[in-house]
Amino acid sequence: MDIKGKKISILGAVRSGVAAAVLAKKMGAVPFVSDSGSKEKLENEITILENEGIEFEIGRHTNTIYDSDKFRTAC
Repeated sequence: MDIKGKKISILGAVRSGVAAAVLAKKMGAVPFVSDSGSKEKLENEITILENEGIEFEIGRHTNTIYDSDKFRTAC
């Protein structure tokens, strides 16, 4: 699937969420990560997201998660 240029929202910033965001960026997508956890709990993940230049929000889920492209995947 070609996701280049697609805006993708990812809920959850623990290992798999951050890995998905980094992979999506490497594939040319524009990821956004949202996690309701605390900044203290997600300190390492925040560092990775900042270093990768990936936008994120921590401590809440806002309507920004809905600002993504819709596409289907085959499972």
